Amino acid sequence: GGEGGGKGEEVGSIGGVPAVRFLLGCLRAFDGEKDPRNLLSFLQLLRTLCARCEAVAAAGWSEAVGEVFDSLSYYFPISFTPPPGDSHGITRAHLLTSLIRTLRASPRFAPLALPFLFEHLSAPPLTDAADEEDDADGAMQALQALSLLAAEYGAPQLLHHAQPLGASLRAQLAVLAASSTGRS
Repeated sequence: GGEGGGKGEEVGSIGGVPAVRFLLGCLRAFDGEKDPRNLLSFLQLLRTLCARCEAVAAAGWSEAVGEVFDSLSYYFPISFTPPPGDSHGITRAHLLTSLIRTLRASPRFAPLALPFLFEHLSAPPLTDAADEEDDADGAMQALQALSLLAAEYGAPQLLHHAQPLGASLRAQLAVLAASSTGRS
């Protein structure tokens, strides 16, 4: 065997455990985590592990991407609001940025993430004002994610999804324009 990260049989492993098995073990241990401090750590760990699996073309990584994405999609859109007087300083923006950075860890997320984000862009507006705010926030988070993921995923992936992206953006712009003219 080689040194960790060196050439040899340990390149695709972490501490002697196959990288994908290690990643999935961590994923399952943290799955559904709600505490923002733990979630931030989980997303950072997951990003590192996904990038490692991608970099070494770890055995089983292509098959594991769907499970990893499903776990990540559970958190989108981020709805966390820090409690008054919170001393930890974790914000919705911190969690969203960490989630997006995790999705940037591998281009293999693109075929799953792009349609998922388009759905959030084209969600029909609801009549309740609080629900409309949540939808608008989800759409804005989807736009932010798309803007940050586009360069990582590349033109071929985006072109493959150009028509749904265009339709989602047009629909969202119409909703945003209508809502901004209705507010003072």
